[in-house]
Amino acid sequence: MGEQSANQQNVNAQAGYNNQANYSANSASNGTAVAAMIVGIIGLICFWAPIVPVVLGILGLVFGIKGLNKSNTMPQNTGKGMSIAGIVCGSIAMIIGIIYTIIWIAAIAVVADEYDDAKRTYNKYKSYDFDLYSTVQTIDQDDVKTILDDYKF
Repeated sequence: MGEQSANQQNVNAQAGYNNQANYSANSASNGTAVAAMIVGIIGLICFWAPIVPVVLGILGLVFGIKGLNKSNTMPQNTGKGMSIAGIVCGSIAMIIGIIYTIIWIAAIAVVADEYDDAKRTYNKYKSYDFDLYSTVQTIDQDDVKTILDDYKF
């Protein structure tokens, strides 16, 4: 039962059964469409990072447009949906990435400004002498008598 006759194998090969070479030769794929979709989705996943989704979004757009042009020239229109998905995901990733990059730059500017203010305040008060004991020692006995006489203690 496990063995087939040579005639049966020939018939199956002519009909296209069990013929891997025939299958792979007839199925054309659109690698740029697949790359566009993958890069676009990764760009969406990395939306929170500055600059990364912008770069991935641009790559998704470029690969998507190339994949769409390639799929229009192919007889089976292979990869058209993946190209469109790459263009859409890449565009959204790029827009969100630009917004998040602007937010990151603004946040870094605010933190740097606050750090500079804190450093200036620290340096300003660092030079003051807050030693209470040395301040009390500078008052002499005559000053104390004058103060007490003024208040009639």
